[in-house]
Amino acid sequence: MIVAGGHAAFNPEPIADFIDAAVLGDGEEAVLEITAIVREWKAEGCPGGRDELLLRLARTESVYVPRFYDVDYLPDGRIQRVVPNRADVPFRVHKRTTMDLDAWPYPKKPLVPLAETVHERYAVEIFRGCTRGCRFCQAGMITRPVRERSITTVGQMVREGLEFSGFSEVGLLSLSSADHSEIGDMCSGLAQQYEGTNVSLSLPSTRVDAFNIDLAQELSRNGRRTGLTFAPEGGSERIRKVINKMVSKEDLIRTVVTAYSNGWRQVKLYFMCGLPTETDEDVLEIADMAHEVIKAGRAATGSKDIRCTVSIGGFVPKPHTPFQWAPMERPEVIDHRLKILKQAINSDRSLGRAIGYRYHDGEPSLIEGLLSRGDRRVGSVIRKVWENGGRFDGWSEHFSYQRWVDAAAETLPAFGVDLDWYTTRQRDELEVLPWDHLDSGLDKDWLWQDWQDSLSEFEQDDCRWTPCFDCGVCPSMDTEIQIGPTGRKLLPLTPLGGNGMKVPTAGHPA
Repeated sequence: MIVAGGHAAFNPEPIADFIDAAVLGDGEEAVLEITAIVREWKAEGCPGGRDELLLRLARTESVYVPRFYDVDYLPDGRIQRVVPNRADVPFRVHKRTTMDLDAWPYPKKPLVPLAETVHERYAVEIFRGCTRGCRFCQAGMITRPVRERSITTVGQMVREGLEFSGFSEVGLLSLSSADHSEIGDMCSGLAQQYEGTNVSLSLPSTRVDAFNIDLAQELSRNGRRTGLTFAPEGGSERIRKVINKMVSKEDLIRTVVTAYSNGWRQVKLYFMCGLPTETDEDVLEIADMAHEVIKAGRAATGSKDIRCTVSIGGFVPKPHTPFQWAPMERPEVIDHRLKILKQAINSDRSLGRAIGYRYHDGEPSLIEGLLSRGDRRVGSVIRKVWENGGRFDGWSEHFSYQRWVDAAAETLPAFGVDLDWYTTRQRDELEVLPWDHLDSGLDKDWLWQDWQDSLSEFEQDDCRWTPCFDCGVCPSMDTEIQIGPTGRKLLPLTPLGGNGMKVPTAGHPA
């Protein structure tokens, strides 16, 4: 049996021909439920074979079995409806949401030989979900509501992870780690506990408006400064309003100056290219921002040993986001903007030498867009690419854009659609989307309204600290945002020092 999971499972239709089932949402409890169903079916002698087992999984209403659903299409290629072909299969499949993360700490014994090739650090998820409302971000939308791990559980996970893995860096992970309600106490407690050791802390992709001098000092207390990545996402104030990334240029400059002043000499800035309504001018403002960052860093530190890396990713519309209706830019437009941005960065040689430039060109992004918002007919493209030698396409040295274009041109016309139909076409409000029968908890009308708000450059506040905006998750899932502070502390706080003392037990309530 082939069962898919993870965020991409919220639209498994492009691979519906190749999987038996897909699990939507959190896997901790779902895995136990699935294995219990399989165990019971086997104990009964496997009655009804594979179909009976899949039927039992489908009846849970949180496991999607594509073979039990038929898709009807309109003459113009759009979907007319997706309906069950069995009477005892639900019309909609709902995501799983694990509410008490403290009851599900991450496995403490990672596969050490494999871990280094992926992260080179021990990863601790400190909370799940996000309410910042970035309109491009599928992860932030489908993992709602926010659920925090307590500071005590985080301390225990760090202790056990370091003990069993041998890593010397701990990554405090989430979609926006600095938003944890106890992040200050958490970082100061861990910094105290591991002061004098070679253990360092990192917060990947820190929000510009959540990073401050106290956090900077705690993250660098051991003298080791791990990389700092900030994600303004858009170069201009206007485009950041469109995507609901409420960060000003002044916020960014203030934040990177804080980092440089506390000993960091390099930061990474992440942006996207090809966002809805984007123009060349929006992208060129990335160069201005990078120049300002270098100048401010040099002025704050009195040193020219200041660097930043500008990293550009191509925008890909994702299901279950306000941008699920948005058209993609063509690869040649993306590549043109990347070219003029590079020229703008290097227009001042003194500043340009201090700025690294990394980017993903437009062609792979277009294929990602095909797979992101495709329906079952895209399965024929995937099969043809495989038949024509496509392997490991996630690695740039194996990726062939032309192979995908040729496969789409060979297979899709039989269905009356083409590659552009899936990628550069804007969807309308009433179109049935391939994933509409898969319930992420988000209200489709709310998503559409947020899409309209983006086009009028209207910013939406964070519902964690403001009244509810009716996205639909909490009432439909019978859940609610779960945040601290809990008032607990990391105990004991005895510093380990550099004398090889055994790591003390941490993570118990005060």
